[in-house]
Amino acid sequence: MRTARAISWAVEADATVGLVNAIAGNGLQWWNEINESDEWQRWLYYTLCGCYCFTSLVALVISFVSLLWYFLYVGLSEF
Repeated sequence: MRTARAISWAVEADATVGLVNAIAGNGLQWWNEINESDEWQRWLYYTLCGCYCFTSLVALVISFVSLLWYFLYVGLSEF
């Protein structure tokens, strides 16, 4: 019984290793394609810039709203 269980675990482990190698190989191929393409790099750069801009605007709005709330409800007397 133990031998059969050990063999099944070995087969599952071997299949898992094969799957990981296949995924890693495709991942490296995908990365090499992007790394060599100026169009992909430009698109990724502009996407990251847009995400950073959006995050900055959200942070600015949140800080403005919190300051507005503070001045309206607490008042300027404590300032």
